[in-house]
Amino acid sequence: MLVVDNTSPFTADILACLGQLDKAYLYKTFSEVSDADLIHGAEIIALTLGGSICKMPAHVQGLTVVSVSIPNRLMEGKKSILVYESHGYCIAKLPVNFKSLASSKYCEHEVFASDSKIYGTQFHPEKSGSDGLALLKNFSRI
Repeated sequence: MLVVDNTSPFTADILACLGQLDKAYLYKTFSEVSDADLIHGAEIIALTLGGSICKMPAHVQGLTVVSVSIPNRLMEGKKSILVYESHGYCIAKLPVNFKSLASSKYCEHEVFASDSKIYGTQFHPEKSGSDGLALLKNFSRI
């Protein structure tokens, strides 16, 4: 698993979650990977692979309910999860061959995936308590 530190204050939380799950990872700073700035992992995935993002009317921060729209391996057996959001952009259009798996009142594509097992979350699973930890655990098994 690759962890890219994009100067998020939550990177240490990601590493702590992976440690708690006893999962191996490779850590890289953002400057070691790309020149992009001001956007997060899911947004980088969308932009890099042909999707688009848009600036939100206001910065979203806090707990949000995310509704599962397509049953999937990340959120097995759940209809909704409670997650922590902190972002000012959202994914407007997914890349070709990606599908939206979950949405919220803020973002249509809170969780998305490709057939080739590339996943993105608009929220911060590392700050989302038991639902976030379960999602990371499921991701580590894929």
